[in-house]
Amino acid sequence: MPIGANLVRSSVIDKIEHKTVPSGPLAFVTIRHELQVNDAASPAVVEKQTFVLLSSAGGAAKRETSDDNSNTRHTKIVTPDDTMLFQYSALGFNSHKIHLDRGYARDVEGLPDLVVNGGLTTLLLTEFLRCDIGLVPKSLKARYSTPLYSGRPVALAAVSDGARWILSARDDAGIIAASVEVEAQ
Repeated sequence: MPIGANLVRSSVIDKIEHKTVPSGPLAFVTIRHELQVNDAASPAVVEKQTFVLLSSAGGAAKRETSDDNSNTRHTKIVTPDDTMLFQYSALGFNSHKIHLDRGYARDVEGLPDLVVNGGLTTLLLTEFLRCDIGLVPKSLKARYSTPLYSGRPVALAAVSDGARWILSARDDAGIIAASVEVEAQ
C-alpha cells in the first residue's frame, strides 16, 4: 500500500458457529476485513478476527497456567495503563467502555478493571519481537484466552521453534492470556 493512497475497508461477518460446552453456550463469530487501494483488483490486506461470545450465565473457563517454558529465551514485563488503553482505542476508533470507563467496566460489566484490547496485546507482543529480538513478523495467528487489565503487569515471552516463534502474554497471576504464533523474516 503506498503511503497516502486512498483505501477502502470492508468488513463482513464470515461465519457464526454455536457450541455448547460444560460452562454454557458459546458463539464463535468470524469477521473478515479487507483493505483495498482504490481501483486495485485485489485487497492489499485481509484480516480475519474470531470473537468468542460467552453466555452471561456461564461459569469460569479453564485457565491455562503453564506451557513449555524450558526454551524461553526472551522475556519482558510491561504494564499497560489507562493512557495506553485510551491511545490504542483512539487509533482504532474503538469506544467500547470496557477499555475506557472504569466505573462502567466494574459496575455494569462486573470486571475488576479496564480491559486491555486484544489488538493491543498482539501489538505489544509483535513489537517485543521486532524491537527486543530484532525480527519482523511475516504472518501471525493469535489466540486470546483470558483478559488482561489496566495497571497490572503483563509478562511477555518468546520461544523460537526454528523459523516459527511462539509469543505469549501472561497476566499478573501467571495465566496465559494470549499466545501468538509468528513466522518471522
